[in-house]
Amino acid sequence: PIITFLIVRILLDDKNEANKILAKLQRFWLSLSLALYKKSFTWPYLKCVHLSKVEAFLFEIQEEICGSHQWGRSLAYRVILQGY
Repeated sequence: PIITFLIVRILLDDKNEANKILAKLQRFWLSLSLALYKKSFTWPYLKCVHLSKVEAFLFEIQEEICGSHQWGRSLAYRVILQGY
């Protein structure tokens, strides 16, 4: 819903859901390539990952890129360092 609103500026019919989106909207930014980013307190922008790609993404960071097989907070920190 956030991406839809940022592209076509149309909210959902349900007023409660529309208000939730409007409240969250200031924390998000849509790039020219239609990638969604969220503003962070510690980093400028974090790229949002679709739920269907999260498992593969975490596996890639844990096994391939970082290679140290970290879990928990260490893995979360590595994800943030990668800009996600």
